[in-house]
Amino acid sequence: KLIETAKRHKLKSIKFRLAGGEPLSQFKSWKQFIPYAKQALLAVGCGLEVSFITNLTLLNDDITDFSKEYNLSFGVSLDGVGDTHDKTRRYLSGKGSFNVVDSNLRKLLSQKIPVSVNTVINNQNLSGLPELTHYLIALDVPFRYSIVKGEDIDAIHLEKYLNTSFS
Repeated sequence: KLIETAKRHKLKSIKFRLAGGEPLSQFKSWKQFIPYAKQALLAVGCGLEVSFITNLTLLNDDITDFSKEYNLSFGVSLDGVGDTHDKTRRYLSGKGSFNVVDSNLRKLLSQKIPVSVNTVINNQNLSGLPELTHYLIALDVPFRYSIVKGEDIDAIHLEKYLNTSFS
């Protein structure tokens, strides 16, 4: 379908964002598909850019080596630093995931694999935004903050912590 679409619309490039659930849990399948898709699309004059949208808890050397070889990038969901992140991002055991995410984020950066961070702001992580902002700037990671949808958010605190983060 990708090849047919690329031919029909004379596309020169396709961006594939692999998200939903945890795409790295299906890495073996992506490892087979991505080289095949890149080669098949290249044959019709179309490039393929691939990124994983991930919670970054499943990174390993096989994934980083493959990512470097095929120029893959990562979008990481990060809710805060330390306990702020761990309030909402826990393993089934109840243990928080921040330390693993931090270590894996640093691995990607040390290997020059492109990465960016997205944070969904809600009342639980609002007060941690200034610390998160400092953390991401210190790592020199592009990031964006999105305000949660479908949930009431404390507007006064939102303004306060966004202004503090901006400053």
